Parts: sequence; structure tokens; C-alpha cells
Amino acid sequence: RCTARDHCAARWPVLTSAKDFAAAAREHAGGASARGCASASGGPRVVVLSPDAPECLTDVRRDTVYVVGGLCDYKRIANATLDRAAAAKVEARRLPLREAFGNNFSVNILTVNQTVDALCRAWHNGGDWADALGKVLPKRKMEEHAARVRGEVWRNRHKREKKREEDVDETG
Repeated sequence: RCTARDHCAARWPVLTSAKDFAAAAREHAGGASARGCASASGGPRVVVLSPDAPECLTDVRRDTVYVVGGLCDYKRIANATLDRAAAAKVEARRLPLREAFGNNFSVNILTVNQTVDALCRAWHNGGDWADALGKVLPKRKMEEHAARVRGEVWRNRHKREKKREEDVDETG
């Protein structure tokens, strides 16, 4: 979505690789340097995006290779991506979901498409992660979060518990 509308792909190439983190970083680092977007150290910074990383990603930079979906499972395995990044001696960061929406936000893992879209949007909008993430997350999750912030989720849960108690009293 972001790549087609904003021409993000034309300005920020999206590359794929079946290799492990370290090999893919070495492979794509040469291509990034050749395109003139190497960092001052001579090669791009490599960042693995992991929901388990202790530090969040604060900015999106052109001289950085972002590893997205480096380990894809149909079920979540805690610390799997973080451990692989550490083994490859590659920096790991998480998307700033807690910083953008607070600690009670129910989403901490995004799809590969949502992650790339958020990176593109944050790069285009100057690093406004709340805006970038808010546009890529499912509408129902954003509405659920807004309701939780307003206390509606707690009230609805309280109403359901009260109704259950009434039902038990009637059948009891």
C-alpha cells in the first residue's frame, strides 16, 4: 500500500533473501554501498526487527538495512528472532508500539507487510510512529485500543460478569 501510493520502493529498495541474518546483511550491504547509501563506517547499519528486543526503533534511516520477517512461524516463539540476531551479532530493535500507544496496547507483533508499510510511512512522515503504525494496524485493533483507553472494555467486561451472576441466580 505505502510502496505503490508513495513510491517508497523507488526511494527505498526492498530486498529479500533466503539466507540467514549475517549472510543476507553481507550480501545486501554491498548493494547498499554501491547505491551510495552507506553509513560513515563504510557499510550500512543492520537492524533486525524483533518484538522481543528491549530497545525500540526510534528512527528510519536510509543507510540502514532492516531485516523484517527473518524468522517466520505460524505460531510465535518467544525470543527466537532476538536470539538469532544476537547469535549473528546483529543489532535488534522492536517497533515502538508501547511508546506510540501505551503499555496496555494489545498488539506487539505485526505481519511482514504491516511492518514494511510502517517503516515506509515513518520514513515518509519524519518519524511519527503513532501515525505510521495507526495507519497500518487493523481498524478493529485501533478501535479496541481507543475503547480500552476510555475504560469501555472494563465496563463491558463488568456488565458480562454481572449478567453471568444474574443467569446463575435464575438457574440456581
